[in-house]
Amino acid sequence: MAKYQLMYSDPNHSLGAVGAAGTFSEWEVVPMVYAEKTRSWVYEVSVEKKTKLVYKFVIEGSKWCCDYSKDIETDESGNENNYSVIDPEALTKIQEPIAENGSSSSDTARTIADSDPQPEQPEPTSSQELAKQPPVKKREVPSYGRLVQLWQVILRWFAFLLNRADH
Repeated sequence: MAKYQLMYSDPNHSLGAVGAAGTFSEWEVVPMVYAEKTRSWVYEVSVEKKTKLVYKFVIEGSKWCCDYSKDIETDESGNENNYSVIDPEALTKIQEPIAENGSSSSDTARTIADSDPQPEQPEPTSSQELAKQPPVKKREVPSYGRLVQLWQVILRWFAFLLNRADH
């Protein structure tokens, strides 16, 4: 079984509540949790076999919307929905190198963020040196969902190129 995270970006944590609804919940709204590290609302879905998740986000309990930075399709009723095709076998293959580092493969987004190497800096020896040092900026690490989206875009691009080469 693989876990997939639905994420709705809210960098300023300006929304009071965000939920998700879709084929994974029979279109019942489920609450999402705000993750400070990724500055987004997150809901984790467990997937046993290759599945197409169709979903929408529900803002503050009443506003149903799509995330236009993700894949969108229009259903037979004319409603726009986000969707993701999840293949647990592919997710497991992506997670294997991370799991070799001794971390849990079920918590891939947190593992990727935690494994971010920080440049080594010598320890300051006095309070004056400490005051002169600029604050260390932590590099933003893309979420696991964004990495999957990137791979999907790359695969579509290669398919486009291969299709074009056949003509």
